[in-house]
Amino acid sequence: MAYAIFRIEKQKTWGQIALSASHAQRTRETPNADPNQENTWLIGNSTQDLVQAVRDRIGEQTIRKNAVLCVDMLLAASPEYFRHDNMAKAGVYEDDSLEAWVKLNEQWLSERFGDRIVSAVLHLDEATPHIQAHLVPIDEKGKLNCNGIFGSPKILRQWQDNYADAMQPLGLERGIRGSKATHIDIQQYYSNINSDHTQDMDVLLDKARDRDRAERQRKEMEATAKAIQASADRLREQNQRLQLQIRKLKKQLASFEEQLQDIPLEDVAYELGLSGNNDLENRWIGAGIALEINGTKFSDSGTQTDGEGAIELVQHVMDYDYPKSVAWLADRFGETKAIAATTVKSQRQAEDIIATYTVPQFEPPAPDEDKWLGVRHYLVETCGLRENLVDKTHSVGRIYADAQGNAVFLQQAMHCTDGQLRRDSVTGASLLGTNFNGLALGSSRDEGWFGVGLGQGDVQRIALVESPIEVLSIASLYPNPKIPTLYLATNGTDTLPMELIHSCHKRRGEIFVAYGAGESGEKLAQQVMEQLPEATRVKPQQGETWNEQLRISQQQLNRQAQQKQKSIGGGGMEL
Repeated sequence: MAYAIFRIEKQKTWGQIALSASHAQRTRETPNADPNQENTWLIGNSTQDLVQAVRDRIGEQTIRKNAVLCVDMLLAASPEYFRHDNMAKAGVYEDDSLEAWVKLNEQWLSERFGDRIVSAVLHLDEATPHIQAHLVPIDEKGKLNCNGIFGSPKILRQWQDNYADAMQPLGLERGIRGSKATHIDIQQYYSNINSDHTQDMDVLLDKARDRDRAERQRKEMEATAKAIQASADRLREQNQRLQLQIRKLKKQLASFEEQLQDIPLEDVAYELGLSGNNDLENRWIGAGIALEINGTKFSDSGTQTDGEGAIELVQHVMDYDYPKSVAWLADRFGETKAIAATTVKSQRQAEDIIATYTVPQFEPPAPDEDKWLGVRHYLVETCGLRENLVDKTHSVGRIYADAQGNAVFLQQAMHCTDGQLRRDSVTGASLLGTNFNGLALGSSRDEGWFGVGLGQGDVQRIALVESPIEVLSIASLYPNPKIPTLYLATNGTDTLPMELIHSCHKRRGEIFVAYGAGESGEKLAQQVMEQLPEATRVKPQQGETWNEQLRISQQQLNRQAQQKQKSIGGGGMEL
């Protein structure tokens, strides 16, 4: 007996939809799929932007928090329907059976959901044919309302019944609700398997199925128990290793703490020959000197001198320079404590410097407008960037030429408030020239980015690329995005503008990891995808970089234009 199969998965984020689309369109690796077998698109196509299709179907209506944006539907039949005589052979199907099944499924999808289905593909490259469809859950009033369509287990069971009824002409049946057993009434099923003696074939088959099910459950429980025991053994070993590491770390911490502790000034004063005053607790007196010690600080009222730490105390009392004072401490207290005293003094000096001096701001290379035409010619003619994009970015000061003829791309700190992008201080610059390609000296790698925003409205999509040239190249390829998009260069590192990314996520925006298709781009993309698992990986389809794809695209357009010109010019009258 063959069965009709209907399952759904609710998708609440654009990232989930993009991930589902990559599976449907086979743009990411699909285990056990035959790459030589073509799939058949019933609605949409393999290059369709599914996220945009869902957005377009939803329209301008307000999307409530946690709303279901799309429903991923699986329509299938058990293997025995598609290959009656060879059920165990994956990837095999009978053409007549497949054609009839597809026709009924297309009819059912059309009658039940109409234009709410924005994508449907027949997958023939896996073990058993099946249809993956994407539904935008719009109700009869035109509102996004998944609860009204699939809002409860009862409603879902009704849809499964409805689908099974539609597949009945093919001989497909619906199984017991919540079970993989034969599609009969569940009470009758249990009555059959509990019967003591019978010669009825249906009852005997039910008993056999129940024994098989019980045996499978027993084996699964045994396998689960073994897996749990193995996991417990591994955790026990890990715990033992961690305990050993903790003991080692505690010893190291104690050693570090000792290295960061100065020698008590009372001990230093005693070794210097000073004596404590019984009447005044903090008073220490020696030949021609009287000191007051309070914690790590000391003062000499006679010379009006204040100081801090063991080294300064030795310097003051013995009139030694720094090296002699350290050597004296090593002689009296040992090398380890003397080194600790120098560490503490260096730390204090560093803290004073940090508190006193302001951080120097990055100073970008000075612009040289006389060199700009040469740089512009390189960007437009050699790199193939759009003239208006280069000129506009130059007019706002984000690209210019320096005295050496390098193209300078300024990096700026960026913030996003209520979807509005705000650029702050310049934190660095990328240089592109004949002799050098990289960051200007003093540039920050993690506090600023070169970026170009396209489209009207709040930022709804961020595309991360490797370099400023890649930013301008992908922006030249896609100059009019339907969704307001910000193209950002991360300068070949996996340091990300997390504030911008989180802001985009809050507004249900999309993150595209758009590094190149070469080895370095793939490695960088893998590192970034580990930080952003909901992001979508996209890459050039021609060449390894977006700039290569841009130039290839322009060459193709030029050849087409030349061929068209030749065809026009060759149509004259022969005399």
